[in-house]
Amino acid sequence: MLLTPGPTNTSDSVKRALYCMDECPREKTFMDVLREVHERLDSYAYVEGFSPTAVLFSGSGSLAVESMLMDLLRKPKHRLLVLVNGSYGQQMRDVASCYGAADQVVSVEFSGAINYAQVRGILANAEVPFTHVGVVHHETSTGRVNWLELVSTTAADFGVELVVDAVSSFGGIPINFLANRIAYLATTSCKCLHGPPGLGIVFVHPQYLELEEESPYSPMYLNLQSQFRSYWKTGQMRHTPPVQVVRGFLEALKEYEDEGGCYSRYAKYRELFGRLQEGMKARGFVPLLEDAEQSSITVAYKFLDNHRFTWETFHDRLLDRGYTIYPSCLPDQPEVFRLSVLGQISLGSIDMFLRVVSLVLKSMGI
Repeated sequence: MLLTPGPTNTSDSVKRALYCMDECPREKTFMDVLREVHERLDSYAYVEGFSPTAVLFSGSGSLAVESMLMDLLRKPKHRLLVLVNGSYGQQMRDVASCYGAADQVVSVEFSGAINYAQVRGILANAEVPFTHVGVVHHETSTGRVNWLELVSTTAADFGVELVVDAVSSFGGIPINFLANRIAYLATTSCKCLHGPPGLGIVFVHPQYLELEEESPYSPMYLNLQSQFRSYWKTGQMRHTPPVQVVRGFLEALKEYEDEGGCYSRYAKYRELFGRLQEGMKARGFVPLLEDAEQSSITVAYKFLDNHRFTWETFHDRLLDRGYTIYPSCLPDQPEVFRLSVLGQISLGSIDMFLRVVSLVLKSMGI
């Protein structure tokens, strides 16, 4: 069982959908599948009077993040302020730096909260006004949620819109595109939507799909405008899509809706997380974040303060018993590991995992 923040445990019906016949993605049968995926995704982002458009790429969530930042920053009038408090905020900064935005950053300790007074001060005192703030909604490296309501409230006074990495939150934490003034949002098929890996998704405010003056560089594969125009003109992706992944993803979207959509999934994650957090604390593990700062999707735990505990042994003995967990990706805090409740996981699954953790710790002499 995967207890990782993506890819996730997929359902049997999603796995069966992946085992489809080989088919040409240029034929109507597949184009109908692709259209249904687009329509369902668009409906999840729709707010009355506001209709963000989903643009799909073959690739990961990180590819979607790069595509949206590239599209934003190649337009000369745009200026991006990036908020960094984890590894994926750092990734957003690194991508932005490729397109001339390296110095436009608010950075705090990787496990820390964003300082909104500092953000407000930077926006207020900028010699050249910022047009957008970039933020990771759910910072998977720590499990922290950067609440979009706080970011957008801070930015709204300056007419600034949001560019959001929601790779590990879209579909699992409610997001209001209109209220939070979201211009772009990146996500993926294999996290809160419980599909297979292989699709990067960018939601775009319609106004950003209008052609504007662009900078001298123009990407080819990651070109958001070309990808959008190709789909709406032909009903196809520009380059060969992962056909089986798209069919599996459609099945995952049907399950998502059958289960009640985002609010139901959010409630499910909270229930699973509560059981997991209680059990891990009872076994001596200390969360990296306080409960009030913590998401209900991914949680980082510190290594046990015991000379018999080693990450390699703990990880490998869990893996031998069928459980995969994630190491740290924090350069300043390597002695943590991460667990996640994404995918087809039940309370019974959590209880069984906790029993196995106890057995592994006992086998390590703890």
